Amino acid sequence: MQNDPAQQIEDEVRFAVAVGELAAAFGQTAEPTLVDAYFMALEDLGIDAIEKACKDAIRTCEFFPRPVGIRRLTSPDAKSRALDAWPEVMKAAGGNGTITDPIAAKAVQNMGGVKRLGRMEEEILREWGRKRFEELYQDACEQIEIRQRLGYDEPKRLGAGIAGLIGDMAGGKAMAAQTDEGGNVES
Repeated sequence: MQNDPAQQIEDEVRFAVAVGELAAAFGQTAEPTLVDAYFMALEDLGIDAIEKACKDAIRTCEFFPRPVGIRRLTSPDAKSRALDAWPEVMKAAGGNGTITDPIAAKAVQNMGGVKRLGRMEEEILREWGRKRFEELYQDACEQIEIRQRLGYDEPKRLGAGIAGLIGDMAGGKAMAAQTDEGGNVES
């Protein structure tokens, strides 16, 4: 949001209105704590993108979205990439191709794999499958973005799992337990 105090106030009012309309559309009350929580989660985004995402959520979401859902709707890159990858997924599900996009492959894996998709009725796959694929694809893109923001853009650095992540976040101090070749914890 803006640094200019007058513009910031205007943006905050626009934000409160957008979240209030979103809440009302889903039968919720936009309590001040709810608006504040959404603001904390989304303040790095532009107000125009937030307003558009709230309107999109009213049009497309079945349930009141959490802030991460609104954030996901502000990322047209991930959504358009998911839409671009979908035809390749459909071909692979029909047994006529492979999935070359690694994010798409991960999303399909999270849906039960290509074989499972291939066993679905085409109508169900086109409706439910496409929507679920888009959600999973966007989730994966968001996870990648978060890792990159934290400086974990190289998969090798994540190899140590959560213990390695915690160790790195603690200023490089090793917090992970050391294990021997058999996987036993060393003291």
